Amino acid sequence: MMKLTSLDLHYLMEELCILENARVDTVYEQDARFSFLFYVAGRGKKTLNVLLPSLIFLAEEKQSSETPSGFCSVLRKYLKNKKLKKIVQKDFERIVFLEFEDVFVVIELFDNGNIILCKSDMTIIMAYENKKLKDRTVRGGVVYPFPKSKHNPATIDFVTFQTLFQDEAVKVLARELSFGGMYAEEICFLAGVDKHATNISVPDLKKLYQAMQTLFIQKKNPVVCENVFSPFAMHHFQNKKSYPTLSALLEEQSSQKEEKTNPQLEKIRNIIRKQQEQLQAMLEEIDHTTKQGEAIYEHYQEVDALLRKIVELKKAKKAADLHTFLKDNKKIKKFDYAKIVMEL
Repeated sequence: MMKLTSLDLHYLMEELCILENARVDTVYEQDARFSFLFYVAGRGKKTLNVLLPSLIFLAEEKQSSETPSGFCSVLRKYLKNKKLKKIVQKDFERIVFLEFEDVFVVIELFDNGNIILCKSDMTIIMAYENKKLKDRTVRGGVVYPFPKSKHNPATIDFVTFQTLFQDEAVKVLARELSFGGMYAEEICFLAGVDKHATNISVPDLKKLYQAMQTLFIQKKNPVVCENVFSPFAMHHFQNKKSYPTLSALLEEQSSQKEEKTNPQLEKIRNIIRKQQEQLQAMLEEIDHTTKQGEAIYEHYQEVDALLRKIVELKKAKKAADLHTFLKDNKKIKKFDYAKIVMEL
């Protein structure tokens, strides 16, 4: 599976912003591959494909979907005809935020990947995968926990930058500044600094800092070379193939490299997905029951008086009076011999 780095995503956002102010038509999903269909005024239909765990791009083709999963159905319910106000990358993380009129969709493109639907206050409505980690819990009903942020190389100042270099240059750039190995090596090459260098001098640190900054202002020219891709050509790329957009590159390359699905693994994933849907239904039922209990508590005297009157009339075997009493009570919406529906 191809993976986007934080820098790839930075350049890709220039293409994805075309979806801002577009309306969602529907959502499809098949085996952790999602297609968000948008209608863009003046441009027609556009498809945003999200291939978990690590890819997102504009596509010509949507993912097929026979029967939507429970999570996909929830996305359709909340997003249908909603306008996308903003789509942004969070800092320099592999996280994409889709802000709609009253909900957020958070797309995580790291580790196993995830898609999380949140209310406007960032309380999670439902996640594609519920997760309980050492420092984060992702599930319905809790506020979305942002992953611990690293330094943002797009905004970091030189003073902070130079304090990070307690290891080899390439390792610091790759890990502490989230560039990954390929771009870390490119920065070292552009700066003329040995990638394995430690105890780096201030002049060389300044060269690294300046080289790092140039990666954010490269002329966009998406290319593939020997199964490696980048939003722009790098010094070691030979016999490269160019694409008009990064999305076009990702769509073609991801379809060519699509791995065969492991039937046993997919079976396990389906079991986990169904269990998560059952858990979500249980949480919603608990929430509903809790609200009912709170309503009864708030109107306890009123409910208690009603029940006492019903018991009194039943003991007196005054069926006609009981029927009249229930019929005339404006808060009784429906009743029969087995159930009474009361509005509180």
